[in-house]
Amino acid sequence: MVRAYALVLLALRTGMRTKEIRFAEIDDLDIGSRLWMMNVIHVKGEDTYGEARTVPVHPDVYPIMEKYLKLRKEWLVANDLRSRALFPSINDTDGFLSGNRIRMIKKVVEDDIGVEFQLRTCRRTYGQLLCDDDVDIESVSVSMGHHSTKTTEGYYCRKNEKKAIKSITEAWEGGL
Repeated sequence: MVRAYALVLLALRTGMRTKEIRFAEIDDLDIGSRLWMMNVIHVKGEDTYGEARTVPVHPDVYPIMEKYLKLRKEWLVANDLRSRALFPSINDTDGFLSGNRIRMIKKVVEDDIGVEFQLRTCRRTYGQLLCDDDVDIESVSVSMGHHSTKTTEGYYCRKNEKKAIKSITEAWEGGL
């Protein structure tokens, strides 16, 4: 259960794609400072157009990830395994979970909360939450690994109408 929530919350609060979570390594997660960072190495299009990036991990995720990392270490010892995978597999030859296994793990959370969702929805939610927190679209786009803000705005997030109106009226009031 802890692993399932750690995986889903990491998707929700970093905007990582399923592939990026699947191939994340333990050393890619930097928890050595006040603000945790995730080095996203295995990105979409990594051998062609994709570029590695670093994204901050939202502090809401820290408690579950701390618990997960402790349990992960105990699980590896108990199973006499060594794995560089952040979410290791006991069955797969490369030590990383399969895409199907990730879907099964996500289902644990779906069953627990009674809501079905896709991990890519977590990615869209991540972008929208950043927009709603008034993070500029360029920063949101970079953190999501997009080469253009057009991709971010067209498929993931945009400032909502209330926030846009507030921005406009504040700008007008500042000029009066």
